[in-house]
Amino acid sequence: MTARGRHLRTEPTTRRLLRAVASVGQVVLVLAALAVIGLPMATDYQWRTVVTGSMRPAIEPGDVILAAPLTEAAQVGDVVVFADPSGDRDIVHRISGFDDDGMVITKGDANNGVDPWALAPEELTGSVVFQVPKVGFLVEAMDSKTGIVLFLVVPALAIIAAESRVWYRFIRYGKEAFDSPQGRHAAGGAAA
Repeated sequence: MTARGRHLRTEPTTRRLLRAVASVGQVVLVLAALAVIGLPMATDYQWRTVVTGSMRPAIEPGDVILAAPLTEAAQVGDVVVFADPSGDRDIVHRISGFDDDGMVITKGDANNGVDPWALAPEELTGSVVFQVPKVGFLVEAMDSKTGIVLFLVVPALAIIAAESRVWYRFIRYGKEAFDSPQGRHAAGGAAA
């Protein structure tokens, strides 16, 4: 076998390692995407993007939280989700106590005083079980026109460019352009 044949037969270690890392990375990304999409669909859990700083420093604007339905009675210190009694959005605040009637008193960690309302325990729609810092900015960015271009159009163009190169090789050189180099050298026999 010639020196060239030996070189083509084995792939450099660095390239194999990079391919293995890329493959593992792709599997991790797919599993993470399935978890992010599948968990809320299979359960009553919900992903929420925090837009205000009322829970700083525990939860920052732009953080994404996973809210689970309450299965037990809420306790002082729990971070809960509830519909804003004075608006049409959800609020994430901490339970600071209960009044004499058993109503829930909430407060944002960064706020000076408690919220101006008391909630019935059944008004709490969930509790925060998981938090991903700053991912909400990415989600919000994807929802804009610029985000659509950056996250959909640009990757689509990159895929089209990569596939165009493959088709160009096929049209110009035919099927042989995709044959393995080992096959061409192995057919000629071994060289001394």
